[in-house]
Amino acid sequence: MTHDAESMPQRARPWRFDDFAEDAILGEATLILDEARLTRWAGLFGQTAPPTTAPAGLLVALLMEGYMDAISPRPLAISMRASGCALPAPGSVQARP
Repeated sequence: MTHDAESMPQRARPWRFDDFAEDAILGEATLILDEARLTRWAGLFGQTAPPTTAPAGLLVALLMEGYMDAISPRPLAISMRASGCALPAPGSVQARP
């Protein structure tokens, strides 16, 4: 799998709603749909052979991955939810040692 995200200019601050403008190009990411990715996808569903065409679900996953690469960094709460981390309760104080 190849990503161009490393070569893209990095933003100093996370993307916020107000950063999005209608019809604006936000960035790009290159993802390779190769035999290895098709085989891994098939393995998720207990299949031993990769599909001969890209399943719709895999294309959606690629779209989401490309979006995450192009629109980065994201606000902490969004990143935490996506990675399965629990968010602190509103108003709670989180201290780190």
